[in-house]
Amino acid sequence: MTIWTPDLNEFSGPRYKRIASAIGEAVLQGTLSPGDRLPTHRDLAYNLQVTVGTVTRAYKEAERRGLLDGEVGRGTFVKQLETPESKFVISDINKSGVIDLGLNFPPPGNRGEAFRATLEQLAIEPNLPALLDYHAAAGIDRHRAAGAKFMSGSGYMPDPREILVTNGAQHGMAVALMSLCKAGDTVLTEELTYPVTKVLASQLGIKLHGIAMDGDGMVPQSLEAACQSTGAKVLYFNPSYHNPTGTYMPEARRREIAEIGVRYGLIIIDDDVFGMMNETPALPMSAIAPDNCCYLTSTKILAPGLRIGFLRVPSKLLPLFETSIRTTGWMASPIQAEIATRWINDGTANKITEWHRVETIKRRRLANQVLGPHGLKVSEKGAYHIWFHLPEPWHQEKFMVEAKSRGVNLIGADTFAIGRNRAPHAIRICLGCTHERDDVETGLNILADILSNTILANVAVV
Repeated sequence: MTIWTPDLNEFSGPRYKRIASAIGEAVLQGTLSPGDRLPTHRDLAYNLQVTVGTVTRAYKEAERRGLLDGEVGRGTFVKQLETPESKFVISDINKSGVIDLGLNFPPPGNRGEAFRATLEQLAIEPNLPALLDYHAAAGIDRHRAAGAKFMSGSGYMPDPREILVTNGAQHGMAVALMSLCKAGDTVLTEELTYPVTKVLASQLGIKLHGIAMDGDGMVPQSLEAACQSTGAKVLYFNPSYHNPTGTYMPEARRREIAEIGVRYGLIIIDDDVFGMMNETPALPMSAIAPDNCCYLTSTKILAPGLRIGFLRVPSKLLPLFETSIRTTGWMASPIQAEIATRWINDGTANKITEWHRVETIKRRRLANQVLGPHGLKVSEKGAYHIWFHLPEPWHQEKFMVEAKSRGVNLIGADTFAIGRNRAPHAIRICLGCTHERDDVETGLNILADILSNTILANVAVV
């Protein structure tokens, strides 16, 4: 527990707000660090000669300001002062000495050789200069057809005329939200969601409402209650290897969600960036309720630098979405879309994906071996991210600070939580960003070593 007694004379207002302001100032000045556990309510009240109730109210105010995270029986801790977008700043990770288990990137695999071969083919293509022209916002027809093929599986094959080419999945998300919402609208999503969704919502003036989850993903009863209470008309969710929890929604649950969506007039945005990692994928929402569902995927697993996304949209919404694409970049890069198209059509995409399926098994198996004694248990098949609930007495902020001090980057549950919902004491561990499997093992062993020393969980960071 940190020894800290502020001078309230430097601040104005009611005492509880002065204490909260003092906490904020101490965090900014570095007197209090992320992961520090503050004095108990009773101890600080005694030192400041105020009532325990005043300190309780002050800590709640500081928590409201995003400075603290308190939990009955464990104490009150200083949070990281980071915005969702700041967690995803990319440095030269593999040369920085940092083992990054926080960013959700795939390792390079065998994409480099495929890329060189495709560039050699393009270099002698007589119609190559045509890819340097302006094209329709929806994309070139053959690129849209490739997108439909890329999305196909489990008997589903979307109409290429309903496919739009975007500059990656994030651009597709932005296009969907811009097309379907106006400032002040509420969008439903899982109670833990991809953080970029939170950033986009903030920039567009959209409110997010979190829906409860269980082991199969979004809970239908919670979704229906939210439809009734909020009047929302858009649902964004990630049923296939959900980010961050990794849950894979079974088809029966998808049908329940789709039925509720149709009944309440929801437009559902199905984010399926990781779905290809499943050899036998469940039906996408667009196959179950095509008039109510948008389907989004991208080339992230193949090569994130290609920045090509494919967005399937109900025909009635195509004009709105095309306008949003045109407004935010006119069109996706035809050259990059051409590379993606060739990979999809010549089997390269399947080969790269299969390499990743094998590699994820190896890395997830490794994670189970190293962290299994500390409570981790994940299936061998899945995506590169895993969700780890920290054992007692670890607090997520404290654990991440300790890991960072040892050269391991992590992202905790707070980053994914919607609104003021209390996040679990969990972290997302990403096994792909660090290219070499040996380095991933080193990082996991560092985490295991930290977990083995529970005394650290109760020692203040200084």
